Amino acid sequence: MDTQNAFDIKESATRYNPLITGKQIKDGTVSSKDLSKEVRRQLAKKGATGPQGSQGPKGDAGPATGTAGGSLTGSYPNPGLADGTVGTSNFATIPAVIAKRSTGQGVGASVTVVTFESEEFDTANMFNPGDSSSKLTAPVKGVYFASATVAWDTSATGRRLVRMNRNAEPMSIATDST
Repeated sequence: MDTQNAFDIKESATRYNPLITGKQIKDGTVSSKDLSKEVRRQLAKKGATGPQGSQGPKGDAGPATGTAGGSLTGSYPNPGLADGTVGTSNFATIPAVIAKRSTGQGVGASVTVVTFESEEFDTANMFNPGDSSSKLTAPVKGVYFASATVAWDTSATGRRLVRMNRNAEPMSIATDST
């Protein structure tokens, strides 16, 4: 700061000394009541608007809100699917198969694996007689319904068991003991 400006500031402070006293700012604050009416009037005058500042950084996106539409129902942020908007036509192929035997198969005194001869339908290549004519393969994880119908001649002795394996683990589904 040059000495001329330092002198002007000191002279101004001396000239306006009655406006603000050291006693009034001893706690380090200056409020409007500490200023004269003239100074308050000068401060209240609005000057020309300055140039606009640069745009600040973009803030985080807020959650979506409001009523859901289209295939959705309810309100955001937790809408649900509207009734009837999703049906089987919206899914990929739904795996299903009927594999069958049209002729009898002899059963011995030990375990006999039933083999299939053909299929009525197969939507997802679950039955492949070239791999194993006794095996059905689920192409995707999920819940499957499997059933079997087996008929045998009446016998007064012995035990008959129908069993399916899932991943090579046996699961009994029917037993007949006489």
